[in-house]
Amino acid sequence: MKNIYLILICLLLISCSSTNIEKEVLRDFINYNNSNNLVPYKIMQNAIPKIQALERYEKAYVYRNTPLNIFDPKRAVVYGPRPYVWPIDSLEIINLKKTIKDDTIPVQWRDEDFIKSNYVIIKMDTLNYRINIKKYKGNSGLFISKPIISANKDYALIASKTSIALEYRYGIPDVFLLKKENDKWVVKNNYSWLFIYE
Repeated sequence: MKNIYLILICLLLISCSSTNIEKEVLRDFINYNNSNNLVPYKIMQNAIPKIQALERYEKAYVYRNTPLNIFDPKRAVVYGPRPYVWPIDSLEIINLKKTIKDDTIPVQWRDEDFIKSNYVIIKMDTLNYRINIKKYKGNSGLFISKPIISANKDYALIASKTSIALEYRYGIPDVFLLKKENDKWVVKNNYSWLFIYE
């Protein structure tokens, strides 16, 4: 019986640890977006599915050596310092897919999912009312996925796209690779599919 309690306690501690890491990644990613003036601090309530973030990264990884064509849905445009790093390789992609394959329930963001920061979680419909456009200083918001943490916990993947009113259905989210450096999650690369719509 003692062994069962010990196992349950260990599982609980691991779960809490991974949740805290996810919150740290989200906090630093939101701060990155704000500091670069890419998007406002409006987080759209519907999260991008984790599997979509991983599949987009996988596509970028598999086609990383093909000639660049911005209209090719397979080849990502990579932004970040050269040489581009691919720390999450094909073997880890397979393992991560196994880990998140059952993660199919759509995520609705709540305040508890974040370390408190200067942001607001907002529903898509809210931005479509003229009165709210003024209140929230525009009708754009940020869709983000839950972070995917690498096995060694040094890297994270997160998908993101900016919505303008109802246009959130269109366009492929960018995928960001973050690395933990000096207790902060820093964006190292950004994989983007310009002019491609799915």
